[in-house]
Amino acid sequence: MIATLTSLPRRMWRAIVGRLRPARRSKYPRRIPGLTTLAARLRLGFGAQPLSVVSGSDRGPSIHRYYLDLFMREFAADIHGRCLEFQNDQYTTRFGESRVSHLDILHKEGSGTSKQATIVADLLAPNDLPSASYDAIICTHTLHIVEDPPRFMNELRRLLTPGGVLLLGVPHVAGIQPWWHELWRFTPEGLAWLGARSFGAGNVTLRSYGNTLTAAGAMRGLIAAEFSSRELGLHDDRFAVEVCLRAVKA
Repeated sequence: MIATLTSLPRRMWRAIVGRLRPARRSKYPRRIPGLTTLAARLRLGFGAQPLSVVSGSDRGPSIHRYYLDLFMREFAADIHGRCLEFQNDQYTTRFGESRVSHLDILHKEGSGTSKQATIVADLLAPNDLPSASYDAIICTHTLHIVEDPPRFMNELRRLLTPGGVLLLGVPHVAGIQPWWHELWRFTPEGLAWLGARSFGAGNVTLRSYGNTLTAAGAMRGLIAAEFSSRELGLHDDRFAVEVCLRAVKA
């Protein structure tokens, strides 16, 4: 492999090596079709530093987000009526479209707020949010940073109307991002157990996405566009990149 690479024309070799360097601060740096993908794929076996320390999200749509889109697309019909989403409106409007009659955006109390936030509360502390308020709750990349996941899940269930649906996603294979103060990683079996504990096993549907190749890519900072649809479409629970849960309040 090394002999093949070093036999490339000098100009092409310099271009490839340049693309192999870790990502700079600029968001979504300029991509050279074909060459950028080749350079990124070579990075799977080249050097110890990743192309990105945030799972590729500073380079383009990440592998995790690609899989979250698959999950939300499959269960888009559940996103309707009164909805609650965490941090920002990343999925509700896009997948709920005209079915959504009301949307609240929740930010954790004490963590800072944005202009999108309509509710500021800590679901692990006493709060004034009324029970049975929402037909759908969208909760992505949040469960792994809360101190008491079982209690958090019970609170999400309390906020749902009877028949309401929780759509939840967590990273399984991902680098640690210290600024989020990440506490947990959930295996497919672990997330299914946690969901069943609050909602009942018969009310939980699990999806796990990814395989050894895309898991390695996520750790090395590659993005979804640097893999084929076939590669992204192979799923192996043992090497899940993203684990997602649909839970219905009976």
